[in-house]
Amino acid sequence: MSGPMLGPCPVCDRTEHAYMWAQGGRRLDRCTGCGLVICTGDGAETPGPNIWTDRDWATVAALVARRRSRGPVLVIARAGDVPSQTRGQLEAGGARILDPHTADDAGAGRQFATVLVISGLATCADPRAFLTSVRASLSADGVLLVAQALADSRAARLMGRRWQGWILPARWHFTRKTLHLLLLRCGFHRVWLRDLGRAQRLQTPLGRVLASAELAPQRPRPSLSIIVPVFNEAATCATLLDRLLAKELPGLDKEVVIVESNSTDGTRTIVEGYDGRPGVHVVLEDRPRGKGHAVRAGLSCASGDFVLIQDGDLEYDLDDYESLLEPLARWEALFVLGSRHTGHWKMRVFNDAPVTAAVFNLGQVFYTGLVNLVLRTAMTDPFTMFKVFRRDCLHGLALSGRRFDFDFELVMKLVRKGYIPLELPVNYTARSFAEGKKVSFVRDGLTWVWVVAKYGFGPLGPGDHDRFRGVLPS
Repeated sequence: MSGPMLGPCPVCDRTEHAYMWAQGGRRLDRCTGCGLVICTGDGAETPGPNIWTDRDWATVAALVARRRSRGPVLVIARAGDVPSQTRGQLEAGGARILDPHTADDAGAGRQFATVLVISGLATCADPRAFLTSVRASLSADGVLLVAQALADSRAARLMGRRWQGWILPARWHFTRKTLHLLLLRCGFHRVWLRDLGRAQRLQTPLGRVLASAELAPQRPRPSLSIIVPVFNEAATCATLLDRLLAKELPGLDKEVVIVESNSTDGTRTIVEGYDGRPGVHVVLEDRPRGKGHAVRAGLSCASGDFVLIQDGDLEYDLDDYESLLEPLARWEALFVLGSRHTGHWKMRVFNDAPVTAAVFNLGQVFYTGLVNLVLRTAMTDPFTMFKVFRRDCLHGLALSGRRFDFDFELVMKLVRKGYIPLELPVNYTARSFAEGKKVSFVRDGLTWVWVVAKYGFGPLGPGDHDRFRGVLPS
């Protein structure tokens, strides 16, 4: 059952929704675009009980005290939520406390180094307008903090319909994806979501997070960075780059970052011929260090809102770009994979090496299953070259993969950060080793079990420690 939403979705502007369920006089619907859950009915926007414990407020007071050294602090919280003792501590420390219903006046005549939103985002009539007004109150180098219960938290997934968050007063129920998208849409970037229960060394039944973000530079329209790692691709490189530069992407600015790894077949000379062209940035490595290293070098130069990785051969079809980019441009997704599966398990057909093709197809099935088991996902093709995502998703991650293990690392760390990819079908024509394929079954394939364990359970990266080092526990 679906129908029109009560006004456009504040995240993606869709006006259609799908009915989920009803309970306690409230109806829950999901936006058919981004997935934001809207609650209508009795009590969706009325003030509810204070769900913050004394320990929560002690953490808030300590955080505000430390952030106060950076400049003025604004705390947005309902008047009844803040205990009188905590209010006294915060105000004595110079923090200003504002009710969310008067947050429109937050930026009047004063800029804050830190704005902490404790309540109001989930119950306000228009969360985009709410965050836009909060943005106006931040100084240029300020930090926004939003405490929010998430509908895709571990607690919510375990409890299902019995999750406490569903019965709390809230018009909007956010997930990691929809909260991140909303912050980006309201002019923030460098978003990191920190689990409050883990940070406080305790479990929170509401699955609350503390999202941190900063002001983003304003662009007239979105841009795309296409990363092209190239090594010994003289036969296809020029054709690929010519098609890529001629590719029209309406509504998007485009930059092409070519990383050439000192090829031995004349590829470098071909790539150097594109240096200096409008929208082209060429990175020349002194020696080959692997595809993963080349992609990381390209990412360090990328400046676009969106990132797309494109191999230097012709296995993938450039005409799939539009369908892959559309969910990102429409604010419906953060991370998209172009799946090479089209209903048949065999992706690679090497006419000159059928046994090798069978081995690689079986390896694809095995490692896809292993990654899905570790991440508790159901991806069909996590190792596709077509990985398309908002560049802000990389904030706080440390990437170190040098060869084809980078394909594992990038996908697994993005998923562990909370971004389950949207998979869309793409066209794919495999090439054999005789035609230039470089992945090695011995050097790469036999080490990938360790790679899955390493990236499935190891550290993600620094997160937002640059903002809160010594202030909040990891």
